[in-house]
Amino acid sequence: PDGLLLGDCEPGSFLGKRVYTDDGLVNLAPRQMIESMEKLEAEWQWEKDNCDSLKLINMRGFLTHNSFMQNAPSLVEGKNNTNYVYMNPLDAENAGLSAADGEALVYNENGAIRIPLIITSELSPGSAAIPFGWGHQRADGLAVASCTGGANVNFLTPSGEKHVERLSLMAHLSGILIKVCPVPEKTPLCILTEGEWDQSIEFHLTNMAVEWGRLFLLAKHHKQMESWHLPAIPDYDKNVSTPINGLISAARLFEKRFIVINGKNPPISHGMVELLEKYSERDDNHRPVLFGTDDRFFPFPGSYHSSLGQYFEKIFDSKKFESVDLGGIMRDLHPILISPEELTVEDRAILDLN
Repeated sequence: PDGLLLGDCEPGSFLGKRVYTDDGLVNLAPRQMIESMEKLEAEWQWEKDNCDSLKLINMRGFLTHNSFMQNAPSLVEGKNNTNYVYMNPLDAENAGLSAADGEALVYNENGAIRIPLIITSELSPGSAAIPFGWGHQRADGLAVASCTGGANVNFLTPSGEKHVERLSLMAHLSGILIKVCPVPEKTPLCILTEGEWDQSIEFHLTNMAVEWGRLFLLAKHHKQMESWHLPAIPDYDKNVSTPINGLISAARLFEKRFIVINGKNPPISHGMVELLEKYSERDDNHRPVLFGTDDRFFPFPGSYHSSLGQYFEKIFDSKKFESVDLGGIMRDLHPILISPEELTVEDRAILDLN
């Protein structure tokens, strides 16, 4: 009833008999291990270079195990209906966060998530923790879990052969560099950029300085993002060049409305932002709000609603953007158009340059 009891191992039955190397001995310094050890110096230098950066570590929730328990109603009630990002008070203060914020944006070059926040001195400075196994809002067949809160921490983890430990083939899932910032109180202003420094981007940053607390970059590459000191949200698919990428990323991250500006175009004025927000408040159908007329309108600058994210994902997955220009795609959404006549002469000139 308790299984099969095997006999004790006899002395002398291991080396040469159960070790399947050519010489029957245990190899204490195989070639692969020596090659990996040669990289330790570079890895140690990386750690020293990033010792002041915030790193994401692993954590389990008390009532969860991987992901399947999120579909058990009794385990996802009240405050257990979501996962959280846990931060030390010092790191939270450095990120401009307080307990009153309630939630935060966590991002890096791999992705970005919006998640409830808990500030606790039980976590060491320099580290942030997010329990895994959440973010089922769009899952099929999980009636309970799809109605929970929380975010999928996997959006922040790197992928590819460069991020796998060679000897064990384990993915790198801890010690990941992240940045954290507050969720903007006003409508976020998102600047589309390829990620390279561009003079027009500098114009945007200068022009929108008053709105600094709600500026975000939607970027394909992150080569020079550190010097910009702005949250940089990576594209939905960094291998494909289309503004649809940025629209999808922003729709996944923000609730309700966000305004998208083309970084290659002249900077828009505060008056144009106010008009976009004013017309957005009148809309109950979540349509884009754009400048122009029925004959000619501009996708950017424009106000978009997060509920359009799945529509843009379908456009992306079907590759419709390869055969239909962006204006045609937007026309299918029956956008609300703001007449150029409502703009100042200077702002109309910006549209003409656009």
